[in-house]
Amino acid sequence: MPGAFTLEWRDGRTEHLFGHRGYYYVLPDRTILSFLPDPAWCRHCKKIRLCEHLRGQESLQQELRDLADPNSKRSLELAIGSTPEFAETWKRKLEVELRLSTLRQMPPSCIYCGHRDVAYFIEGRWAPHPGTGEEVRFYGSGMCSTNFAVRFYDVDCNPLTITDEEKAELWEHVRQNRAY
Repeated sequence: MPGAFTLEWRDGRTEHLFGHRGYYYVLPDRTILSFLPDPAWCRHCKKIRLCEHLRGQESLQQELRDLADPNSKRSLELAIGSTPEFAETWKRKLEVELRLSTLRQMPPSCIYCGHRDVAYFIEGRWAPHPGTGEEVRFYGSGMCSTNFAVRFYDVDCNPLTITDEEKAELWEHVRQNRAY
């Protein structure tokens, strides 16, 4: 589920920001990986926009190592809070995400304009706003449900140029839970 976020200024102003779902990478072998863009500052748009937020290869590899160790904190969390099927699905998603990260050539992009000069808010503590320098605090404030965007991208988050028929075929894969 997409996140709901709050951006708070020192003077008490707040702005509520909402993630959005329905974004998918299509890997060269046609594996589909969903992603949830996060609010970030796009220096090209000069606005807060939804932007990719990529995990590094080391972080993904570490989580996969933790999942391989049944006594790790991460494995125990999944064992307590989910089914074995969910844990296996999560592991497969991480493996696809790691594969994407090895194929990736470009930095994260703004979903709205496609430019790659984006700056993320520092979550949970007061820090300068990446666009204005004002002190702000950015934090997750819940989950939200939104309409599906149904947008497909290559591994570098360039929008795919596809026919309506190809889009329908990819969407059908998603609907049949064949996407990660």
